[in-house]
Amino acid sequence: MDPQIKVTYHPRTKKTRSQGGLLTTRTISTASHQKITIKNNRSTTIPRLLVREQIPVSRDERLKVTLIEPAAIEFPNRSTTAATSLKGDKILSVLRPVKLSNGVSVRWKVNDDEDEAEAEGTAGADGAREGMLEWICEIGSGQSTELNLAWDVTAPAALNWGPQ
Repeated sequence: MDPQIKVTYHPRTKKTRSQGGLLTTRTISTASHQKITIKNNRSTTIPRLLVREQIPVSRDERLKVTLIEPAAIEFPNRSTTAATSLKGDKILSVLRPVKLSNGVSVRWKVNDDEDEAEAEGTAGADGAREGMLEWICEIGSGQSTELNLAWDVTAPAALNWGPQ
């Protein structure tokens, strides 16, 4: 890592709420938010900085992980459970990079051995299945940018799925 690039992971916030009850299955939802600040202390612009982060992924149908932010990125039903079954034409609609702001775009992670313009835009399918996002940032000299990642995990109250 370049010592002139400062990356700050702000404390992750979590909020838990209970839903349902008497006539419906009681569920527990945990909303998480991670803010990342990147500061360029160089005397030149960083033309392309790649930042990767992962949201939880569940293969258990009872546990639903929903991507909240970045909201602009395509994802089937906004749920990582749905991404495990991505095939064919469905892949094409979810893997396009999305411009979030001037100099910042986000997409599902492209494997290191994949060509970004690979056959019909399927690069990044594994990133979507893994819940791995990547931001592509251009940061001017002395400038900073903020990246936000938020997700919600919903599960039956009786299911002990991990740290909450």
